[in-house]
Amino acid sequence: MGLVKDKDEKETKENVEESKQEKPYKKICTHLWKTMNEDDNYCFRVCEKCGRKTKIGRHGKSYTYIEPNPDKKFEINRILGNKEYLEGKAIFLDSYGMKTSKSLNKKFSKENMIIPEFDSQVYEENKDNEDFGSCLVNGDFLEVLKENDLSNISLIYGDFMGHYNNFVKPLLEYLKDNSSKIRVGTIVGFTWSNNGVGNKKKRDKLLTNLGIFMGESYDYCNEDELYDSYGNGNNINVVFLKKK
Repeated sequence: MGLVKDKDEKETKENVEESKQEKPYKKICTHLWKTMNEDDNYCFRVCEKCGRKTKIGRHGKSYTYIEPNPDKKFEINRILGNKEYLEGKAIFLDSYGMKTSKSLNKKFSKENMIIPEFDSQVYEENKDNEDFGSCLVNGDFLEVLKENDLSNISLIYGDFMGHYNNFVKPLLEYLKDNSSKIRVGTIVGFTWSNNGVGNKKKRDKLLTNLGIFMGESYDYCNEDELYDSYGNGNNINVVFLKKK
């Protein structure tokens, strides 16, 4: 019985070894990721080597937005930090790292910077920022803007990254209704995403509405870089206007 048992164990071991040899060696891919699409919540990527697909949430552990084109955002912040503004306050959105705040601090004192933050978790994290935490206000951008005197604001920058109808349109309607309170020379900037907006006809209509708004009381800022589209597929739009 012992010889039979030893023989069976030997054959089993040999079969296992043969099975291992028959399996092809699977090389681990050193992924080369390429962004295929993106929306307000995720970046969808595919590996150009093995075809594996994945998605990355725009809100990581710090609940902060992942900028789809950091170089473009850096350029926008650089321009903002070098512009000339009226005396007054700046109300704008910022994310973890407070990069926009650092750029605008060249032109505005911390006492004149207002940074609304709707997400309570982001607010709790950013309010501890040693340099700009005291500038944060926990609330919706437009609601915070309404609580401030428009005649004392020189920069309004809604870096929304959300859809035009949900964020930009309500802001423009408020600015239009209160146009007489806004000083000539005040700069208004905003971004929005075209993801999920619809077909080209619908997107063109948004630009038509924006053109009508600009024709009434606003001009483009002088710098061409501040009227542009960027991100994957040029789906992120940025516009800066000046009250005339």
